[in-house]
Amino acid sequence: MENTYYDLILEAEMGDTEAQLVLSLLYEQDGNYTEAAKWCEMAARQGDPDAQNRMGIYYASGQGVEQDDAKSFYWYSEAADRKNSAAQCNLGYCWLNGIGVEASPENAFYWYEQAALLGDSQAQIQLGYLCSHGIGTTQDYAAAIRWYQMAADVGDADAMVDLGLLYDEGLGAEKDCGKAFRLWEQAAELGHVQALNNLGCCYENGIQTDTFVLPQDYKKAASYYDRAASQGDAVACVNLGCLYEKGLGVEQDMGKAARLYRKAARQGDAEAYFCLGCLYEKHYHDVSEAIRWYRQAAQAGHEKAEECLRLLAGQNPAEESAL
Repeated sequence: MENTYYDLILEAEMGDTEAQLVLSLLYEQDGNYTEAAKWCEMAARQGDPDAQNRMGIYYASGQGVEQDDAKSFYWYSEAADRKNSAAQCNLGYCWLNGIGVEASPENAFYWYEQAALLGDSQAQIQLGYLCSHGIGTTQDYAAAIRWYQMAADVGDADAMVDLGLLYDEGLGAEKDCGKAFRLWEQAAELGHVQALNNLGCCYENGIQTDTFVLPQDYKKAASYYDRAASQGDAVACVNLGCLYEKGLGVEQDMGKAARLYRKAARQGDAEAYFCLGCLYEKHYHDVSEAIRWYRQAAQAGHEKAEECLRLLAGQNPAEESAL
């Protein structure tokens, strides 16, 4: 093993880019980013696009080198020009967010498209997002569907979820709740949290259209919410908390509801603040605590919380001056 390692260093020192990259990866695995960056840069300066992209990452993160967005942008550009799809995606991100360069959504779109055409699923998802929001291009939901579909076809769960949302809302294609549901099922099988939550919503509300019927099933809704909530998803925690509060699909349990709301509230979820306010007002009859949670929800932009605060303030003059 030592002889192999010695031979690798000799090859790298003689200018072998593959050996330089392997050495870089070995040093990175050992946590020695300074040596990793040194060998990687040797390969990058010889025009290796993978090494150039990695140098962009090193400069972006400041690992092994002094953090420098301009140098990161430079190396991404070098690799992108050599048709490295990962670098093209990274370069698109820089253009979109103004990292190392003045922001240009149009340039971002161009580089994401170059990567997407090379089959990069993350770039395809980004293009779907840009097309659906009209960023760097004209808003075009049909184009968004095409890009999301490309990524979904190779098993990308994020793309399945986003594509499902467009079909669910009838954007870019005829509204198709059944297709949306099936896409979310596929993504849920891959463990996608938002897909699990979306399926929970489908079962909680039921679906009835001319082409697709899904009977309302609170137990299945609770099961999907629970799977998402167990991964820490704030929205699922709130949704599951509501089922426990109302006793739908699960045995009514205000304590579990409160714990789930608090779990979401710790993540800054405005709806969780509001639900806690409602719980303290209507179940625990603790106006002061209700006002505290309503106030946090209102500060987070929750409109109903502001209305509840005004009503409670009128009933509790001692709290009114604090609002």
